[in-house]
Amino acid sequence: MPIIDAYSLINLAKESTTRPTRSREGSEMCPNGVTNGGNGVAVIVDDMNDPEKPSWRTSAPQILATMAQSMLLLSLGMFVAAPTMVIGALHNSTGKLSMTSQEASWFAGLLLINQPVGSLLSGFVQDFLGRKKCMILVNVPQVAAWILLFTAQSMTAIYVAAVMMGFSCGFLEAPSFSYVGEVCQPHLRGRMASLTGVFVASGTLLIYLLGAVTDWRTLSAISTSVPILTAICIFQVPESPVWLVMNGRDDEAKKALAWLRGWVSTESIVKEFECLKDHIRSRHHEKVIHNRGSEYEPVPITESGAPAVVQKSGWRETISCLAKPEMSRPLKMTVSFFFFYHCAAFNGSRPYLVVIFKQLHTEVDPFVGPVMAVVCLIMGTITCIICIRKVGKRKLSLISIICCSLITCSIGVYAYLHKNEGLTIPLFPEMMFSCLYFFSNLGIGVIPWVLLSEVFPARGRGLGGGISAASYYVFWFLASKTFLYLESYISLSGVCFFYSAIGGIAGTSFVYFCLPETEGKTLGKIVAINQLTKPQLPRKKVISTPRSAIERPTARTPEQPTPECKSKKRLEYETEQNLIEQINELTRVHLSTPGQGSRIGRLQQELATLRASFSKAENNHINDYNMLEQQYDMEIQSMKGTLDEVITSAEVKNNQVKILEENTKKPLVPIDLILTDHTYYQ
Repeated sequence: MPIIDAYSLINLAKESTTRPTRSREGSEMCPNGVTNGGNGVAVIVDDMNDPEKPSWRTSAPQILATMAQSMLLLSLGMFVAAPTMVIGALHNSTGKLSMTSQEASWFAGLLLINQPVGSLLSGFVQDFLGRKKCMILVNVPQVAAWILLFTAQSMTAIYVAAVMMGFSCGFLEAPSFSYVGEVCQPHLRGRMASLTGVFVASGTLLIYLLGAVTDWRTLSAISTSVPILTAICIFQVPESPVWLVMNGRDDEAKKALAWLRGWVSTESIVKEFECLKDHIRSRHHEKVIHNRGSEYEPVPITESGAPAVVQKSGWRETISCLAKPEMSRPLKMTVSFFFFYHCAAFNGSRPYLVVIFKQLHTEVDPFVGPVMAVVCLIMGTITCIICIRKVGKRKLSLISIICCSLITCSIGVYAYLHKNEGLTIPLFPEMMFSCLYFFSNLGIGVIPWVLLSEVFPARGRGLGGGISAASYYVFWFLASKTFLYLESYISLSGVCFFYSAIGGIAGTSFVYFCLPETEGKTLGKIVAINQLTKPQLPRKKVISTPRSAIERPTARTPEQPTPECKSKKRLEYETEQNLIEQINELTRVHLSTPGQGSRIGRLQQELATLRASFSKAENNHINDYNMLEQQYDMEIQSMKGTLDEVITSAEVKNNQVKILEENTKKPLVPIDLILTDHTYYQ
């Protein structure tokens, strides 16, 4: 049965002392906002309605884990800023080691173009090795890159160092952002993912500060210590509990979840863990058969003897998921978002910022000017963290992209007047670039990375995040590699006008029309948005089904021959298909017959009861399902009588039926929303 993304199960997990609440159906609710439905089958409810706020005890370990992970982003910011200092020192230098304009563009470009290689590789490797191991191993090439840059005596050594930097930057992103999305609750996830932007900006600021007071070789030697400290910090935090459950390591997952929920005992998170485990099993459609004579192979079991949830997805299956709407839509959205960000924020100029300040004849030291700009970059990120919860990602993105486009255009106007009219305004370039950096990280520089931990479903999160991160660096490579060539043809002002037009017109239109608001929503709801034909959930919470497409459900009668032993997989399939038809038809007649919402709930409870029977039989190693089939026949006959009564009363009302037929033109709501939230129709 389709179930909304399993990651939503850990989003609002409370303290271990939280008492179970009651849902509107009177069923017991797990602490994380998942109800057992009174029969052992988890049903997602709206966890945003829970009035109880998480305490500092539950938040502190999640913050610490995110801070350790964010040390990788500090290294990322340092690597991205390194070409600015190296190019500024060696471009057309008279010393022993010098760079031409072409060599400078290749040095900046090699670092960026190799990041997609690491991003794509990490999308596969993180699902095999785990998030934590990937985040630790990536520090090895980082240390090697800094040492190689420190000892470089030729452009070849500098190029190799740039390749290693780029690969490690790309490799760290998918596991680090997946880790944030899997260990943080909704009230922390947006802010913690935004906090990573502070670390990236801090890494950039650190390099600019070191470059202002020392030479580039000493800068490289000092930077070697950062990845070593990062590996030590990450070693102290637990692995993602979601990844551990998906790989059948239940005992480790319990310990990790207990650590992340306030260093409590494993007994305190039993309910949350069981709900998490059940939903991951349902999400990946695990079929557990213990019968040796069955055509289906049994899955592994855990230490306790329970069936293990093992993610069996080869690379072909992983790639094939890209064609599904819940993957393709967020992938298109994030890739487009990154493209317009680079245009509006004028990112192609960043490796040449020192050169630009020299060209515009600023009064401030060209090596000090970038420091001022990056301070504003950090201020923008902090402002984003403060405002993102109240303002929302969509509004912040609109404000950010409009302001960035206007500022880029202003820089172009000043560059044109400075070149042709000799206009010089003291500190104007520094002020404009500082404002540009502030508004870029107020929204469009941070929010796309936050979306990587939210918009992709569980199975495709690694690959989707890897491809999106790869596109980010491909676009940045193209912008930086072509910057000097474009400047030579259309001048600096022309380049500014070109990028501001793309970001201001096309970018603003994209954010306004195509970017949904995800702030405050659970991961399950965000994935559900991407399954619909429109970017937002429809306001009319009804299913419209054409009359011609509805057939009266026919149940097997007890007189029909029944096999002595029917496979559980086939029985589950028939049960779900019949009940889905029942629910569809009952939902349709609900439009013309008042008071049928409770009947939908009863049908879902009957489906849950039947699933509970399967689970009980499975745990007791019962191979004969005749008893369950008889129970199924009785349930279907009962529901058939109920449906006949409702349909008869509905057909009398011809006017309502005509209105119903007109409503068939509206898009369908996915069936998984029916099966997981029957309050959706009430």
